[in-house]
Amino acid sequence: MDSPTFDLTQGYSSPWNSFIIDHLLDEFQRRGNEEHWPVMKSNDYMLEILRERYRRLHTTWRKAQPRITTKGTVETSAEIEERLVVERTRVLKEGRQTTRRRNKYQRRCAVLEHMVALKKDSTNGEGDLCAWQWLLQLIHTLGKHGMSSEDSDIDNNVMTIL
Repeated sequence: MDSPTFDLTQGYSSPWNSFIIDHLLDEFQRRGNEEHWPVMKSNDYMLEILRERYRRLHTTWRKAQPRITTKGTVETSAEIEERLVVERTRVLKEGRQTTRRRNKYQRRCAVLEHMVALKKDSTNGEGDLCAWQWLLQLIHTLGKHGMSSEDSDIDNNVMTIL
């Protein structure tokens, strides 16, 4: 089979898609044996990996299908592209916000843990040790989702082209 094509209108368990996935699994295991890979994965493990990859492919394909607009017409290719770009921009923005929150949380925890340790070791820092411990406990209670992300207006002016 030179270039098999998935039937994206069906799930991975359809006969044709199962045939392709089984073929890919056989090819993967064959290459591993021929090239003497140091670690071979079980068929069940690789089958689950291939199915998950198909699920992601199917989701991406489904999102790129034309939808009915509010006017009752089918989306044009330009409208589909615009919708996909807007969705991708939103997902990337959420990812940046999550990263900023996580990094801020980790920085604050590291600084506060260092301050608490420093205050415990010093003889004259006893007075505000409780305040530092309380602040550390507060940050741990809030967690990374309790941090503000301060989303920047600078997105490097990246243009997405499909």
